Amino acid sequence: RSLRPPPPPPTSSSTTSESEQVSVPDIHIGAVIGKGGSKIRDLSSSSSCNISVSARTEMAADGNRVLTIRGPKAQRDWVKGVLAERVKESMKQQAAKQQQQQQQGGEAPQQQYPGYGRGPY
Repeated sequence: RSLRPPPPPPTSSSTTSESEQVSVPDIHIGAVIGKGGSKIRDLSSSSSCNISVSARTEMAADGNRVLTIRGPKAQRDWVKGVLAERVKESMKQQAAKQQQQQQQGGEAPQQQYPGYGRGPY
């Protein structure tokens, strides 16, 4: 959960909806979207911004997905801060997993797929 305060309410001078695009590495997109899109929906409703995520098939050559944020500037800035926090946390978790795997002998254990022997496939 984010410790950031909620976004400021829109003022009459900030109600103009413009959009910005933010790149997020595909490997961290789950931390941004959440299971079934729950995190991105919550972020959208709490910020009053419309947030869309590019499909994996539209991924940039650098492995990033593009999020388009539409809404007043103050809310867009708040959303970008929350997204940055989520990606940073995901990066920390990934680094910890990699370190743990290295300490356990290098390779991650293979998953067992019922009825198909040992994977990965």
